[in-house]
Amino acid sequence: MNLQRIKVDWLVVGTLALVLVLAFAALLQFQFINRVTEADRRRHRDYIETTLRNFSGDFREAILDLLPVFRPSPSIRPDTQIETYLAGRASQWRDTSDHPRLLGSVSFGAETTGGIIFKRMRAGDDKFTEQEWPEGLKLYRTILENRLRMPGGEPPLFPNGFAFEFLDGRPVIVFPLVTDVEPPPPPPSPNDHSLSRPSSSNNTSEAAPTEQTRRPPGQEPRSLLDALRPAPPEGVVHVPELKGWCFLELDLDYLQKNLLPELVERHYGREAVNEYRIAVVTGRPVRIIYQSDPTLTIDSLSRVDAGVLLFDARLQPNRPVPTPPGQQPIQPPPPPPPLTHTRDDRSAESSSRPPPPPPNQGPPPFIAGPDGAPIYAIAGQSGNDSAWFLVLKSASGSLDSIVNHARLHNLIVSFGILLLLAVSVVMLTLGIRRARSLARQQMEFVAGVSHELRTPLTVIQSTSYNLSKGMIQDPARVQKYGDVIQGEARRLINQVEQMLSFAGIQSGRKLYDLRPVDVSETIDRALSEYSTAFEEGGWQVERQLDEDLPLVLADAQSLESVLKNLIGNALKYAAQGKWLSVTARAVKNSKEVQIRIEDHGPGISSADLPHIFEPFYRGQEVFGSQNSGAGLGLSLVERHMQAHKGRVTVETSTESGTAFTLHLPALAVDDDALIE
Repeated sequence: MNLQRIKVDWLVVGTLALVLVLAFAALLQFQFINRVTEADRRRHRDYIETTLRNFSGDFREAILDLLPVFRPSPSIRPDTQIETYLAGRASQWRDTSDHPRLLGSVSFGAETTGGIIFKRMRAGDDKFTEQEWPEGLKLYRTILENRLRMPGGEPPLFPNGFAFEFLDGRPVIVFPLVTDVEPPPPPPSPNDHSLSRPSSSNNTSEAAPTEQTRRPPGQEPRSLLDALRPAPPEGVVHVPELKGWCFLELDLDYLQKNLLPELVERHYGREAVNEYRIAVVTGRPVRIIYQSDPTLTIDSLSRVDAGVLLFDARLQPNRPVPTPPGQQPIQPPPPPPPLTHTRDDRSAESSSRPPPPPPNQGPPPFIAGPDGAPIYAIAGQSGNDSAWFLVLKSASGSLDSIVNHARLHNLIVSFGILLLLAVSVVMLTLGIRRARSLARQQMEFVAGVSHELRTPLTVIQSTSYNLSKGMIQDPARVQKYGDVIQGEARRLINQVEQMLSFAGIQSGRKLYDLRPVDVSETIDRALSEYSTAFEEGGWQVERQLDEDLPLVLADAQSLESVLKNLIGNALKYAAQGKWLSVTARAVKNSKEVQIRIEDHGPGISSADLPHIFEPFYRGQEVFGSQNSGAGLGLSLVERHMQAHKGRVTVETSTESGTAFTLHLPALAVDDDALIE
């Protein structure tokens, strides 16, 4: 018994160890999924950031391809005819460019003897026509008229050499047209410092730049107008001469229908419409310039996941870009040192400066948080109502929500598998314990049945042998031997019926013929079965049955078997009290019939009471007695009562004995009529 207990304990220990291993595996799986989720989130963010940056760079590169064709490097000759020069460059652009339709028109503003003029040549034309200065470009006319320069003497837009503008919503590239003819320097003088610094008494406006006059970092070009000053007189310092401005106006229709769709397909593929919603927006209030999905609206883009500043007026590589929502401000580069007043020194300083960034280096993209960023806040980041923003919105929700959904899916699948394994381990353990219990019960059943069958068979064999050999001649003794054989045969039949009934119940093949049954008649039949035994043992049997007991819906044979089991147990185990009471009464409140079988036996011990209805269980005191049995009687009583939708209760005490009560649902009159 101790060895068996140790085996069961080892089984429990092994099960707990497996469960702990699964819990540890769940912890490792949780940490692994979190790491994978973070890596997936970074991968998504890196992918979006890379595609936005590349998209912005390719867009800027496509439009800045105009500069190598149109902008002279480093300057034009003084005798160059601007109109002829730009017309030739436009023809060259149409013949050699991959995007000839990108250029909508070429315009220039120049100073002539008749004043400041503005001429434009639209795409497809072969000559310029003079027009009024557009309102959006009058800043450059003011600079040209007043010969305004940077504090160091350079023309505006130097050293970058170009700027972006918007003209009636169309992007425009602006660059100056300058000549660079150096006049002969004045004769040197030991006390003359005019070559290095103008006279502070007469030429204060032409003084060399100081920290106060230098352009502040990040200053907007339009506010630069206040810092510009007239060009210094010739001979004081050498500066290029500003001859005019060139304006390259981009074709908005070509951008919307050709260039932007081409870039979307290049960077996001043909599946972009299914995975992402991509749009180019501008203005306040926001309007859409381009959308990858024709069904997109401003409302559907109310919150976006990522974006980048695509095109902004006066946006230059060295100029600070707007701060994206939720990111730290980007620090502007340090201001360049002031130019010196000699060509050699200026060349030396310029050679020591770091090279400027490539012209197509755009602003960094931004990635919004889990809830996205409002598009109105994004469109207002530039400070220019005409700025263009490329925005991206996932078709399945925010980027973080997609990653979190994948994480939740992985957690559910992983933990579902681990939970299934844990449940399988527990169920396997319970199955093993149940199998052991059933094996033990089967062994006990075989032992009990063997004993129960062997005893009556032995008695029958011995008595029949004596009778067959003629050893018993007295008629009275022959009669007694016959009664013994009949009693043992009845006992044997009862044992066989119990085993067959239990086997039928266990296999689910036990069928009950439920019919209206008279409780009084069933009790009388059960008592008559043991009337001889009660009479010979000197028992006092009390029968108290209420009149007009209602019928019950039951299988008469099974109900009678229940009563016989309880009466037989009282006859075996309560013989010292020699008293039995059988009562039956109807309980109207609960609509049931209660049959109570009570004896004055020794009672049932508290240790055995929870197990008395288990199959093959016999109490410790029963094992030490001479009473036979397989431990199936009370188990069959409970199974039969459950099949009748009833129940059995027990009350026991060492002083008063034991009482079993059968609770059977009473059959109403309507139910009786229905069955009949």
